[in-house]
Amino acid sequence: MQRPNPAKHIEPVLTALATPLAKAGVSAPALTLVGFAAAIGAVFALRGDVHWAAFGLFAVTWLAGGLAAPLSMLTYGGKAGVFLDGALMPLASAALVLGFALADPARALAAIFLLLAFAVVLAVLAAMAKIGARVGTSGMLEAWGPRGWATGAVLLLACALPEWFSIVAYAAGVMGFLAAGMLAAATLAQFRGK
Repeated sequence: MQRPNPAKHIEPVLTALATPLAKAGVSAPALTLVGFAAAIGAVFALRGDVHWAAFGLFAVTWLAGGLAAPLSMLTYGGKAGVFLDGALMPLASAALVLGFALADPARALAAIFLLLAFAVVLAVLAAMAKIGARVGTSGMLEAWGPRGWATGAVLLLACALPEWFSIVAYAAGVMGFLAAGMLAAATLAQFRGK
């Protein structure tokens, strides 16, 4: 039984949104850098207890992260934009979590828990990418891709409801650990007979 791939439904929408940017001459690396800069601005906004500004700035980051890959393919067909997006967007999310802890040290434990969940998910994805060509996990990685948007949605929710940050962080962290565990188990199952 073939697993559903949510990317098939999301990618056409992202491509449609990226097309006007490509026609305007915007490059994927530039868009990613703008998104990353917005995330850093969101950290300072959180530190200053200006949550509406943090929400707006991180929304820019979230959108830039989603558009980087299709924009990269539309502009020059290379992978530089995809690489930069993959390197900077997780760092942007982690920085925002740190911003919540800096704004209120009482949130530090919840922030650490969520950051650890991020690290576990990224470790599983990195391991899958490393052995993907040999054990056929490429399709699983493609299906996982759009779920990065879920991380952004969780952080936007935290910006909108900062008093609920710890609950959101613990809930998202648990879901991250579960998702990473299921993904790792599915990947290890493909090792059988290989």
